[in-house]
Amino acid sequence: PCAYEIYSHARLAVGERKVVIVTLYRRLMSTPKSEGKQRFAVLDCEDAVKWDGLAIALSRLFSKEGDTWEHFRCWSGELPALSEIHTYTGLLITGSHSGVNDPDAWIEDLRRFLGKVVVHGGVKVFGTCFGCQLLAQALGGRAGANPKGKFVLQREELRCTETMLARRDYQTAAGIIPPAAGVGGVRLSVFESHGDQVLALPPGAESLASSDSAEVEVWALGEDVLAWQGHPELSAQAMVSKITPYIRQLSEDDRAAARSSFQIATDALLLLAMARAFLRGGACIGDTAESVKAHFAAASAVLANQG
Repeated sequence: PCAYEIYSHARLAVGERKVVIVTLYRRLMSTPKSEGKQRFAVLDCEDAVKWDGLAIALSRLFSKEGDTWEHFRCWSGELPALSEIHTYTGLLITGSHSGVNDPDAWIEDLRRFLGKVVVHGGVKVFGTCFGCQLLAQALGGRAGANPKGKFVLQREELRCTETMLARRDYQTAAGIIPPAAGVGGVRLSVFESHGDQVLALPPGAESLASSDSAEVEVWALGEDVLAWQGHPELSAQAMVSKITPYIRQLSEDDRAAARSSFQIATDALLLLAMARAFLRGGACIGDTAESVKAHFAAASAVLANQG
């Protein structure tokens, strides 16, 4: 339903190369025209070949007509210029097979960068999994190994706080895609894959959801920071084919249980609609249940053809 053109150009100030993903819709996904062109960036933290195309998939998942989405390979030292941060509407920090406490220089560089971005203000910052944990660290929180010593790979049930349910972005999303559990949405389900997690929130941050495997599943700081541990952006196929076979900590029984849990429906679309709304200040005008499903299908198709 939409076309994407990828442009490469040099960042002359630092001699780096980045890819700008510009979304050019030939046919809108049942949504009205965008209210204006906005600039976003995917801060890509995953360099495994099987995840090639992740930035394109995420741009298809979260974009609207007229948006510009840029791809920065953080693991290769690429980051947006701080002097241009005010020109961005939102930044998205991805998951990674790396750990937030690994000694790689790019992880520390990204951690410092995120702290400066949030202090600067004026841009929405959204982190998922690794991005959720690193963002917590960047703002003064702690992240590390699951205290229970378990690698979590399963469909997880989240217990949402009243603050979560009262958020404008959540209410916008739930208005078009009701929670699978029914009215209220106190419990939501999502696919998860993580050995690390947020252990202590940054000062001033608030937990929005918890689970049996993690005290902090979703958290926010003010109006500009939202992060979660889960992977609503990934299909059951991606969880089964790209993650499950490669987690060495799991027994065969664990893998079988994970594969089985990934066949159960989740609230992924509701959470994705919430993230789309968050990135645009609380509401993604024109989103419908069908349009969010179409964005998810477009993103899943990219990942299905990679690796």
